[in-house]
Amino acid sequence: QAKERLRQDKTERLKLEQEAKIMRECTFTPSKSKWHGLKAEQAQQNWISEVATRTHVWQQKKEEKIRSMKREKEKLETEGCTFQPNLTPDGPKPSNGGPVSVYDLVGFEEFMAR
Repeated sequence: QAKERLRQDKTERLKLEQEAKIMRECTFTPSKSKWHGLKAEQAQQNWISEVATRTHVWQQKKEEKIRSMKREKEKLETEGCTFQPNLTPDGPKPSNGGPVSVYDLVGFEEFMAR
């Protein structure tokens, strides 16, 4: 049994030496995450919270960009326009408070007489 024990010790020592040699050749060492040491549930909640925050910020930026693009498009579309309607409260008013008839509009009779 002593021989068997010596053989097992030698085998174990060779294994450890081989593993140590392999580890010396390894250059990569993983970094610990910022959630290292937290419980899995807590780490997951932190991660979900960060994702939700980033998504919210991204959505706000996207919506602002869309609004800005719409304003710019509207500005370009109306850039050469010179028409400015005269919207005064002096327009035709219905006599009975109901809807305005075509016959009440100023100039209708002249148009029909042509």
